[in-house]
Amino acid sequence: MEPVHRTQDITTQIKNPELVKRRHLQIVDAAVQLFIEHGFHKPTTRQIAA
Repeated sequence: MEPVHRTQDITTQIKNPELVKRRHLQIVDAAVQLFIEHGFHKPTTRQIAA
């Protein structure tokens, strides 16, 4: 089994931490909305990222 990585452990090429934080929140918000609408198992990562 592979080790679990925290988000802050993953490097990024974007140097502005505010942009990284904003994008992270956008992804989380999109995921939550899709989970509310379709349940936890139905949404795909492609749908969340769209």
